[in-house]
Amino acid sequence: MSEAEFNRPEIDFGKLPESVFMQERADVLCQWPTGSEVNLEESFLFHQALPDHKIFSKKLQDAKKEGGRSFNHVQAYRWLKTISNC
Repeated sequence: MSEAEFNRPEIDFGKLPESVFMQERADVLCQWPTGSEVNLEESFLFHQALPDHKIFSKKLQDAKKEGGRSFNHVQAYRWLKTISNC
């Protein structure tokens, strides 16, 4: 076993306790200045209120159901432009 392999931490894919997650989140947000402007609860409510036609993943699912095709990146960009205010 190499030294790099020996010093590599174990990876755990289990769920973090909420208290640990919130502490990690706070530490990351301190390093990410724009993160202080984000209100997760408000963001969740905003995204949950979006109509289906503005949710890209649902558009991809619909496209697949309708004929097995999905958007390419150009079609996706054009579609996003139609639903945004840009």
